[in-house]
Amino acid sequence: MVHWDKIPVFKGSSEIKYIEAPLILSASRRTDIPAFFLPWLKNQFQQGISATPNPFTHKLVPISLEKVRCIVFWSKFPQPLLWEKSFFEARGRTYYLHFTINDYGLEGFEPNLAPLQQRISLFQDLSQQLGSSRIIWRFDPLILSSQTPLQILIEKIEALAYQLHHFTEKLVFSFADIQDYGKVARRFLKAGIKWEEWSRDTMEAAAKAISRIAKKYSLQVAACSENNKFSHLGILPNRCIDDQLIRRLCTGDTQMEMFLGDSSSDSYPKLRDHNQRKACGCIISKDIGTYNSCHFRCLYCYAGSWKYTHTEKPLKTSQSALSLSHKALFQYHTLGNHRRNECH
Repeated sequence: MVHWDKIPVFKGSSEIKYIEAPLILSASRRTDIPAFFLPWLKNQFQQGISATPNPFTHKLVPISLEKVRCIVFWSKFPQPLLWEKSFFEARGRTYYLHFTINDYGLEGFEPNLAPLQQRISLFQDLSQQLGSSRIIWRFDPLILSSQTPLQILIEKIEALAYQLHHFTEKLVFSFADIQDYGKVARRFLKAGIKWEEWSRDTMEAAAKAISRIAKKYSLQVAACSENNKFSHLGILPNRCIDDQLIRRLCTGDTQMEMFLGDSSSDSYPKLRDHNQRKACGCIISKDIGTYNSCHFRCLYCYAGSWKYTHTEKPLKTSQSALSLSHKALFQYHTLGNHRRNECH
């Protein structure tokens, strides 16, 4: 297993502390940074340091952003990236985007998202600016319910594939494990939604249909956290933090190429992120952001602990991710002029 380099920083006025300096940043599995916290992220890069609270101890864990070469964004409505993409590009940071577009508007599973057609248009606009290889479409998760039986889900995926296939190379999907997350199950119960856990047979039927759609629209297709269950259908286990894609996007970046290793060698096992779920295929990265800070408050989200109400409205403010990191910036600063060095 690989480990990130560590660089020295001052904690307070004199104490020297060594903190991790990752090459790959995940922004974020915990919250929607592109939609709500992109100004905060820009500030972190300008400072050269970020900090994320440990979800168990709540202690701030600082990291250096000095060596970041690639950012993996995750979002349901990353409109600010249209305006801010040049900020990261000018500093030599490569990035790609997981853009989740589901069609759950009528069902109320995603109560605070923009209208579907607006999200599709944004996907298309971003693809034209970034390139189709840097924007991945996720239909995530697949929710089997009285409102969304299997046939309805497949029809929704195919309708979206028709509109998105010219603007992406890849579709990623996952199956909702509602029962595994008590807070999610309680939200569904309170909302009066009758869900069904996925069985081997229903997963196989869904995978067959999705494989057919992917072939029809010339899309790569991968399943998140499902190992090799569907390889016989041409559906591979996904790597959301993807060494193969990063290698493509960072061609000529000596530092990243050395870290990832030769593409012809089997470097993946040592790069795999063992801090994720057992079936997760991601390689190592550093995830930033704060749980329970996303404004979208989707019913199926495991990263938030809010309770469902029938008058669900988006949060007006969510300062937790910002304020905690700003506290850390007052505590830590890099030695010398390190934080002013940019990637070139």
